[in-house]
Amino acid sequence: MPLTNIILMTLGTWETTNLLNNQEEVAASRLFVHIVCDSERGGIRGGSGMEHYVVPDRDDAAAAAASDDEKFPLFPGRFEADLNIPSGATNPDGTPAYSRNLVVVENTHPVVNQDFTRVWFLSGSGGSVTDDDEVTDQLLELYIELDYPRNIVRGFIRLYKKPLLGGDSELAVTLM
Repeated sequence: MPLTNIILMTLGTWETTNLLNNQEEVAASRLFVHIVCDSERGGIRGGSGMEHYVVPDRDDAAAAAASDDEKFPLFPGRFEADLNIPSGATNPDGTPAYSRNLVVVENTHPVVNQDFTRVWFLSGSGGSVTDDDEVTDQLLELYIELDYPRNIVRGFIRLYKKPLLGGDSELAVTLM
């Protein structure tokens, strides 16, 4: 199976949403990524479940009823979601301000062994992920769903955050 390099980019509307695979535009009606980690302190290596696929663009009824044979896996490969959502504020020049969240998931293992999955998360402005942004060992859940026929756009990430003064905490970020 060839490696994929899926990039999802959006400015918060269907018209500004693009999906690329290996730098070529992909016409898709659905994209779904869901990773749930079994560990209450996060981390893929503690056990996890992972579902991921793209459904090619077709008429709405056919896309909504897509069988597993019509769903193409995102992995092995790399998935990058560059999500720029209007924040409701405006920049000094009057243009809309955006809140940026960048999520990268990579699994290049030939049979997609989940222990080989790595996840990075960057929230804020500009830049690309670095090793400092890796959250593989803190991930509790990642959910990204775009379903054009049903007009569904959902995304969130939940991370375990080790507190400074004892106790446990969780960081939940709405991605879109």
